[in-house]
Amino acid sequence: MGGVFICLCLGLYQAYLQVAVGLLLLLFMQNLLDGENFKKVFFSGLKSIAMLLGGSIAYTLIMRFILHVKNIALTNNYNGLADVGDYSTTSIPTLVVKTYQYIITEWLHPQTFRSGFVGLANTGIILLTILLFVLLLVTKVESNSSRVLLLILFLLFPFGINVVYFVSKGMEHTLMTFSFGLLYLLFVLLLHYFPLSKIQKYLPYAAYAAMGLAVWCNVIYANQTYLKVALQEKATDAFMVRVVDRLEQTEGYVPGKTPIAVVGLMPTSPLYKSMAGFEDVRGRTMDAYTASWEKIYYLYLENMLNYPVIRAPLAKEDQAAVDAMPTFPAEGCCAFIGDTLVIKIGSTVATGIL
Repeated sequence: MGGVFICLCLGLYQAYLQVAVGLLLLLFMQNLLDGENFKKVFFSGLKSIAMLLGGSIAYTLIMRFILHVKNIALTNNYNGLADVGDYSTTSIPTLVVKTYQYIITEWLHPQTFRSGFVGLANTGIILLTILLFVLLLVTKVESNSSRVLLLILFLLFPFGINVVYFVSKGMEHTLMTFSFGLLYLLFVLLLHYFPLSKIQKYLPYAAYAAMGLAVWCNVIYANQTYLKVALQEKATDAFMVRVVDRLEQTEGYVPGKTPIAVVGLMPTSPLYKSMAGFEDVRGRTMDAYTASWEKIYYLYLENMLNYPVIRAPLAKEDQAAVDAMPTFPAEGCCAFIGDTLVIKIGSTVATGIL
């Protein structure tokens, strides 16, 4: 049944895979620390690998069947799945190193409120986790084969809870890093097996307090991010409404009938500025607007503003005319090139759009 649930969790969100891998690694480490036989844990690990592979294969087959029936092609663009599993142009050793580097960087410099404090707390927890593990490896586990397996599982743990980074060849964003919190669970697990003196018994409470504060900082950071995105949406709405107004002021333009081309990257607009008051909010959110590249503009007009749009891709020979146009909101930023009404909202036009 495990493979069925792996298939289902991949269908919900592929990043859940690394949570499952992390929990399995924690379970096997717990089994070894409980004194379970090496052979039993080893074969349980093989069964779990088969479960993960089986669930992943089932998910892939079902996904491809549905795509075939619906006549939909996988995309190889940002966040696409078309290139997953193709390492022909990738150095696997380099990717493995980067997978470890990414999670270590996120642990030491997390994207959260009071990042310096949380990074310091995480550093202390990591060092204590390593110390506890070494002591338990020497004193708690008696079999050499079990020690080797426990060491391998411990070293694989950072990779396992960041395995999506490896699978996607480095395409990972903040929403996919929630599994990194399993570091705290590993620390609690090791503390459970370590005998503490009267003074040392307060160490777990200090660690729990640090973890609680880290979680609270994440709550604050999440609310800051939500507020920033809400303000960005308002700013984008205001910007695009002004763009529509400029289109409609152009003689000869008929909404829904005249073909239009909206070009230029919004971050290169003279109106662009970073949003003040959110300097601590970093990561994959935009600085000012929610529409980030040229193909999105048409979707924004159609879906967010419910505005009728006839898209008109420009030809290569139109590049010189577009380059010569001033940038919105200057006079002349909206003009006909042939039968297409072009509005240039950013000074930089993305390569391959024209």
